[in-house]
Amino acid sequence: MAATADMPRPLAPTLPVEVVVQVLRRMDSKREVFGAALVCRQWARAAVPLLWQRIECYTDDWDSFKGLFLRPRRLRQDYRRDILALTVTASSSPWVDGEHRLPNVRTLVAGCTSLLELHITTPSLNDDDMWVLSTSCPHLQAISFVSGVSPFGRVTDEGLVALARNCRGLRRVGIRCMSAAAVSDRGIAALAEQARGRLLLFGLELCGPRTPLLHAEAAHAHAAVPLSAVTPGLPMHAQIQSVTAIGAASVAPVPITAVAAAPSAAPRFGPPHRPHPLASAGASSAAGPPEFNSADRVRRLREALVRLISGNPDLDTLLLDWPDAMDDALAAAAASLRGLRRLRVGNTQAGASLARIIERNPRLDNVAMFEIGTKEMTLRTLLEPLRSDSAAAAAAVLPPAAPIASVSAGSSTPSAAAPEAAATNNTASSSSASDAALAHEQVMQLAAPHEPLRALDLDGIGFLGELIATTSSLFTNLTTLKLSPSRRAASIHRTLDDAQLARVASACPGLEVLHVPLLADAQLEAFAAACPRLRDLDVIDGYRITDRGVLALARSCPSVAWLALGSAWAVTDASVVPLARTLGPRLRKLALPFAATGITEAAVATIAQCCPMLRGLANVPVLIGFPTLLKLLPTMERLLVVSLCVAPPDGHGSPAVTQGLFLSPLQLEQLRRACKRLRHLVQNA
Repeated sequence: MAATADMPRPLAPTLPVEVVVQVLRRMDSKREVFGAALVCRQWARAAVPLLWQRIECYTDDWDSFKGLFLRPRRLRQDYRRDILALTVTASSSPWVDGEHRLPNVRTLVAGCTSLLELHITTPSLNDDDMWVLSTSCPHLQAISFVSGVSPFGRVTDEGLVALARNCRGLRRVGIRCMSAAAVSDRGIAALAEQARGRLLLFGLELCGPRTPLLHAEAAHAHAAVPLSAVTPGLPMHAQIQSVTAIGAASVAPVPITAVAAAPSAAPRFGPPHRPHPLASAGASSAAGPPEFNSADRVRRLREALVRLISGNPDLDTLLLDWPDAMDDALAAAAASLRGLRRLRVGNTQAGASLARIIERNPRLDNVAMFEIGTKEMTLRTLLEPLRSDSAAAAAAVLPPAAPIASVSAGSSTPSAAAPEAAATNNTASSSSASDAALAHEQVMQLAAPHEPLRALDLDGIGFLGELIATTSSLFTNLTTLKLSPSRRAASIHRTLDDAQLARVASACPGLEVLHVPLLADAQLEAFAAACPRLRDLDVIDGYRITDRGVLALARSCPSVAWLALGSAWAVTDASVVPLARTLGPRLRKLALPFAATGITEAAVATIAQCCPMLRGLANVPVLIGFPTLLKLLPTMERLLVVSLCVAPPDGHGSPAVTQGLFLSPLQLEQLRRACKRLRHLVQNA
């Protein structure tokens, strides 16, 4: 069409760059921003920095992503300066355990001089890396990392000191260690001194090998542990374990007291927590050097943690799971923190301090507690302030304000006859007024209505029956619910009946993430009908779940993207095929039932055809044959993690029979080569 004089001129090139940037910021995806960059040079100048602001990748893709961080050639613009946030997520167990490393991470990331956020969930940084990164990226505001056990992936006090000294704008620091010997009071004290009054997030947690490092899911003897499915963007792990049947037992709910008195077991984050080896050695000699004395080390760490927490009263996120100094750290948090929104605590007996933290932080909406105990209160008493109707309860018990004005008025102007007496009266009155004002302020804080709790994660706290009863009666606004029984109390979840779980389902209709032991179809159907927005479901057990329950889930919950079906051995193609067709476009992780002999080639073929976004697939039956696996698995182009389930056709068999079903190392290597993106392949029996 020929241009005419009355046609309006295009406005795009004449818009100010600032306006274009604000328009592009409101686009839904990077694909749309990329399309806008192709309009003209002016829009490209505005769009390119937005495209590079946030980089997220899996560790398995690091080799391809690291090319982006090399010095750009034949380009007018060094886009590395536009990178503000970098997240590298561990995608399989070898990355989590530190068996693999990210090559050249220090050199490549150091080129991103404007970096504000750095999150690496695999032990790939050491002290030298921290020195280089902290000097190259002095504007860093948020960092989370894992300190491993090998020299190339272990960050110690030296690295923390460098970070604290060189990055003066730090506001969020998350530290996870595979060994308690990595970090001591020196590193924490440096953070407490240099970041005083600035921190919004602080995390110090102990984790172990073969344990997911962010929002970790514990492995239980009665569960087929799925590929890790937590919040979006977190890693998927292939630590799929076999199912051990557990006999039913009748256990009555008990308070946390019984859990605390039970024999200690392995904590949630790996092996039992132990003091530093040097500290243990020094404890045998009271005359040893102070730096090697166990009591002295614990005292200095305790003081450093208390200084850090007390010096940052604006913390909104606190993550603590450490073998030493937990009680004092939680006491400091209870005394100084009032704006917490997220609390994650593990392995402590300081129930009273936890209760005070919950009472005094009305903004708490995300609570996770692992292996805690107290002799003073039940679980219900501990969580009572978080109940959904706590606002009304707080208003009912709120006392009237102290008559501060009348107290102040009682201090009259001193007369010439008795100046000393008048001054004394003034001082006493002012003191009384201040005390009354402070007391009223404290009461107001304690009685302030809590915001609705959105996420609750309880692992190893008490009997599951008590957890279920507490959840259904206290909380109605949950979007995330994860409940696991205490291994120390030997809780058997099969004592739960359908009515108990149905009450939880009806009380929390907005659930999106659900990890609760479900046994039978009725329980799964109750949650599917009451919680249509589910996107992440782990039934943990599922021993009696059949096709009926799976079909109900497929019909009622179309948004499910992460699904683990536990040990539902009776599930067959009759439900897996419709499930794959219904949820296929959204599924990112699928853990098929362990040892489900009714799942055949037809179900796996449907998954391959209908689930193009699938990144993790667990418990693929070996019985469908190696040729079939070699034909179907490579068609799933996005697969990163696969686990194969080795089980006899009838579900039973001797070890010799089961051993004969395993694929040979040569066959496994053929599968790895055929699946271009596959990084982790395991067999389980």
